[in-house]
Amino acid sequence: WPLSTAIVSYYMNLFNYAGHICWIAAYPFGCDMDEGIECTHAQDAEKFQWIFTGFWGIVCFITVPVCMMAVYCAVRDVERNVRRHSFYAVLAATRIHAMITNVMSRVRNSANPEQAHDNNEEAGVTHVARQGRTRMRQTKYIAEQCFLYSISFYITIGPAMTLRMVQATTGTTPFWLVLVAQITFPLQGFFNFFIYIRRKLHRTKRQNPDKTWLWTVREVVCSS
Repeated sequence: WPLSTAIVSYYMNLFNYAGHICWIAAYPFGCDMDEGIECTHAQDAEKFQWIFTGFWGIVCFITVPVCMMAVYCAVRDVERNVRRHSFYAVLAATRIHAMITNVMSRVRNSANPEQAHDNNEEAGVTHVARQGRTRMRQTKYIAEQCFLYSISFYITIGPAMTLRMVQATTGTTPFWLVLVAQITFPLQGFFNFFIYIRRKLHRTKRQNPDKTWLWTVREVVCSS
């Protein structure tokens, strides 16, 4: 899609100065907003801006959180099923183990074999509950990752889209908004990388509590 729209825009002579970059715009700049300036070409540039990028940008803004929510729900459902089945499996194994222990206790003339049976079964149920909490922590981690990836997308793409909307509606190009858009737009990969290694960062920091975060980041990045 980017390549095809770029080729079409080139042959239609749509690429012109757009206030801070060379992009799809009417020429001379601002002629579509100022009646005193006559457009020499690309008079319909705004229409192609929405067809080639604007519409799809809105679709992405809606699709990203929906996809992240779908990933979270899928992981949550899988872990709930695993938790449910593992509970009964471990409970059955625990009861078998308790029966064996009870028999062995009787052979050894245990003073209270029934208590040994109850203790073993209680320990097995506690182990299952602990496993369930661990799995729910995994679901929480997935939810945090999905949220952070969505925020990264909005932080990097949001200012650029806001700038285009301001230019299209007011015909002005605020310098502060251009500055923010130019800084954030190329940083999505940078943010996503640190979100991706976030768990490893925390694990490495826990293993090396005396080290600084700068050392932790360098260690994880160099070993990745």
